[in-house]
Amino acid sequence: MRAHVRRLTVALAAVTLATGALVGPAGVADARERTGHGSGVTRCSALPWQARDVVVDGDLLVDGPCELTDSVVHGDVRVLEAEGSYLLLRDSTVDGTLRVAGSVQVYGSDLGAIRLRAATAVVLAFGSTVAGDVTGPGQWLELADVHVLGDVRSSAFETDLERATVDGDVRITDGWTWILDSTLGGSLQITRPPFGVIVCGTDVAGGVTVRDAAAAVDVGPRATCPTGPDAPTTTVGGTLTLLRNVGPVRVGDVRVAGDLVCRANVGGVAVLDGVTVDGTRRGQCAGRPTS
Repeated sequence: MRAHVRRLTVALAAVTLATGALVGPAGVADARERTGHGSGVTRCSALPWQARDVVVDGDLLVDGPCELTDSVVHGDVRVLEAEGSYLLLRDSTVDGTLRVAGSVQVYGSDLGAIRLRAATAVVLAFGSTVAGDVTGPGQWLELADVHVLGDVRSSAFETDLERATVDGDVRITDGWTWILDSTLGGSLQITRPPFGVIVCGTDVAGGVTVRDAAAAVDVGPRATCPTGPDAPTTTVGGTLTLLRNVGPVRVGDVRVAGDLVCRANVGGVAVLDGVTVDGTRRGQCAGRPTS
């Protein structure tokens, strides 16, 4: 994931050069006056490229490169899909929904909700809070050290949760999935991932279901956890179900409060060390642990 961040940084730098935006201290400005009027719309193109202490009384339209620090938007923020449209948000507040068709990076900010609106959408959020849901299709969704008070429903090409807290359910469809060292207050469902699935060091209050994966599925094993062999044991508060997965399935270092159910997994299932099941083992996971 660190490599992804570097790639996006390079891409944003290329956009900056292409648009002729100012770089460095000369491009930084304070915009302490309030912008917008009631329910009106403020365009980022009307603001300094790098602005601080902006207060937008309506919605904000990101129609070009835009960096905001210590700012407040009392409405929604809409990031266009157009080339060169991206938002970098630091230590700021968006009362409404962040609606993204382009690229966004968020650091230390409070958001009402996040809605990915296009297959090209990229949202990278770090150390932030989302009061509502995170939803929609996109290219890449990463939530690191982020607290989501609602649900996460993603059909992005890649979805990464790292040290995230989600109070509601997590539903991921048709995307590569990493969930590392996170806490999920509801259930977890992963459906039709075309590439790999890794869930490790994570507490899930409800059940976990992974179905119809086209590549390897790892639930729990420290040996394959990107955070290293010291990752905590994964816990599942309900039933862990692994169904119709084409790639190999590995389950290890996980405690399941309900049943462990494995059926019709074409690539086979390996139940490794460190698996505790309070309920029953069914299907391909029945019997003693095997590796």
